[in-house]
Amino acid sequence: MIDQERSSVRRLTGEAGAGGVFSVPSRSHPDAPHHLVLRELGIWCPCPGYAYRGRCRHAGEVETLVTEERRERARVANEEIGRLFDCG
Repeated sequence: MIDQERSSVRRLTGEAGAGGVFSVPSRSHPDAPHHLVLRELGIWCPCPGYAYRGRCRHAGEVETLVTEERRERARVANEEIGRLFDCG
């Protein structure tokens, strides 16, 4: 199960393991979170670091969350398949 308490990323739209809009706190301006967009073609963040390098901490945190969500969905699906076919 994904530990939402440990993660500072909040999913605002979309299904677990898929694209959507995410809120990630800014370290330099804690009262102004960044809202990132993840789509099939990639991720976008409005922070200056992303504009300069095309990568940022915020994007990495969103990608980590989505990867964890996908693993959790796969684990649940495998358990369900195991129960359906009595695979133990």
